[in-house]
Amino acid sequence: MFKLNNWNFSLITAGMFIIFAQTCDQGTHPEDVNYVLPEQNLSYYENIQPLLAGKCGSDSHCHSGDNTGLIDNGLYFNSKENLLDYRFINDPAKPLIDIQNDPLDPGQAPLYLLLLEGITVKGHPIERMPPATFGKKKLNENNLNGIRQWIKEGCPD
Repeated sequence: MFKLNNWNFSLITAGMFIIFAQTCDQGTHPEDVNYVLPEQNLSYYENIQPLLAGKCGSDSHCHSGDNTGLIDNGLYFNSKENLLDYRFINDPAKPLIDIQNDPLDPGQAPLYLLLLEGITVKGHPIERMPPATFGKKKLNENNLNGIRQWIKEGCPD
């Protein structure tokens, strides 16, 4: 019969730790993935959606759309339509992207400003996204320029 003593317990514990450590996901956290966007001819589904999903969406556990996110305000990145149809809670008339006007001045699009530095909507400040208060890193210059260029191009699929 097997008798559990301190030595056996230590061996079992060490073995379980080794097995657990080997089976853990050693992958890169979505925030650390370097999304590089082209300078032009951007596509929502090929370029913008993977970036936003990885940095802001389900991969980062915020705007997940599956009720597991840290933020559940109806903004999800599973389709371009969801992004274009999104309205601010405290100003339902204000879209995140005004597809008619923002391509004329993409640097003033609420989505771009929200990612760049944060915005104020009807007197309510909204901090930069991804939010520093959750320890999230700001999008890099390439990503911000890509978002602005995509808006300038008219938000193609």
